[in-house]
Amino acid sequence: MRTIINILVIFSAIIVFYNTAIYSQELVEKKWLQVSGRWKIVNVENINQVTEEKIKPSIWGHDDIINNNSIVTNTRLNNCDKISCTVLLNNPVEDIIIFRILYFIQDHRSFHSFEFTGDRKGIDKVHYVKSDVVDASRNTHQKWNFSVQRIKSSPIDLRYGRKYHIEVLIKDKTSILFVDGKKAFSSDINNTKCDGKIGFSSNRIKPYISNVEVYSGKNKIFYDDFSTDSITRWGARAVKVK
Repeated sequence: MRTIINILVIFSAIIVFYNTAIYSQELVEKKWLQVSGRWKIVNVENINQVTEEKIKPSIWGHDDIINNNSIVTNTRLNNCDKISCTVLLNNPVEDIIIFRILYFIQDHRSFHSFEFTGDRKGIDKVHYVKSDVVDASRNTHQKWNFSVQRIKSSPIDLRYGRKYHIEVLIKDKTSILFVDGKKAFSSDINNTKCDGKIGFSSNRIKPYISNVEVYSGKNKIFYDDFSTDSITRWGARAVKVK
């Protein structure tokens, strides 16, 4: 009996190791990690886009990225000074709508963001948001050990169902937001290290995001046109053992 148990333990360890190896390989090959929500790639009017289908997030409490429906890049992007993408927001389900473009993400509790908020009628405000760890001495899995602050806000008028070309430019410790080529908002940033992951978060709204580009100076250091499924997703997987 003990021999059978030992064999089962070894077999289970092999399965876990095999799954971990597959997941690690996906982190190398795929560009995004689904942190929360249900993100998928769709083709709308012959344009490949990533969208989120859960819409209402679950509140986990570990950080404000997982508290919203979020994807982030699998790798850090060093010396990032420009993020470009096309965004369409649709299907608001309640009167408090949030969409964020995340950058300089460190451990998910620390990040910078341009946050768009509104109601069922449209997006009417943009905020510069910063999240930080409250107590770095506490365990990284401790819930609610982070603080999210809206540093600066401004009115904005974005309509649902319309595509917008959005650029985030980081220059001389200032973060600048451009919408369709026009400066829409800016804020000073207290950040001397322009690196970390980037990502997107949504809450009670369905985003469609396409043609994501990230630059360091004139060099394009990241690009995704979502022509393939570039998202790593958590969860159990079936493994065929030969």
